[in-house]
Amino acid sequence: MFYDVRSRSSERNRYMRVLQTVLRDMAKYYINLKKPSASSAEKKAFEDALYVLAHSESFWSHYRVASDNRIKIMRGDFGHGHGVMQVDDRWHFNAIVDGEAWKLVYNIEYGLHIFYQCWQRAPSAGCFP
Repeated sequence: MFYDVRSRSSERNRYMRVLQTVLRDMAKYYINLKKPSASSAEKKAFEDALYVLAHSESFWSHYRVASDNRIKIMRGDFGHGHGVMQVDDRWHFNAIVDGEAWKLVYNIEYGLHIFYQCWQRAPSAGCFP
């Protein structure tokens, strides 16, 4: 949550460093857990892809300041995507109801589950070597 990039640049830099560390460590842990035999190149690609995914989904933001000046979870896709990984309530309703999508770390973990399923299918898709 940043109102003015110029006046809050040090906070923005701090936030990005911390979240990058969280994403990096979660990606490393997850790929080692699910596919310990993955090459170091694949592990690095998985980590980099998670950065891109988090940026694409929410610009690495989990919360925002709403029009009523209250802090709320980032919502996208006409209110259906939740948090940094934009967990969609139309397809993952239980994750929203159970609260997994609301907490930052659980949101990333839940998004990693979805992302890894796609990661596994990518080599056989024919469009990705």
